[in-house]
Amino acid sequence: MDNSKRFCKNCNTETYYESEVMPEGFPHYAKRTCADCGRFIDWMKKPKVSQSQKEAERIIELKKQAIHLLTSEFHEKYSNLIIELYELEIEYAYATDNMFWKEDEPNLSVVK
Repeated sequence: MDNSKRFCKNCNTETYYESEVMPEGFPHYAKRTCADCGRFIDWMKKPKVSQSQKEAERIIELKKQAIHLLTSEFHEKYSNLIIELYELEIEYAYATDNMFWKEDEPNLSVVK
């Protein structure tokens, strides 16, 4: 909504105008309507974006990409380390003939 009151030619009142931003790809940025009668007033141009605002948006986008890459890389490395650790535990178990699941098995050589 616009901050200042304006005169609406359609309903002959001094009122606020409402602004509705149009969908992406639409030829106009927004349309302005009367807050009282709801009728169309005019089309609005897209507000100009300053260079510093563009740079700030680019920095935010780069930070998002960096965080995504770091978390993806972390998860991949963590998964690989867990797999490597598991493989080393199995190698150690075979080398020492001390398989962790053999400890729970009953000794059947005693029962005949």
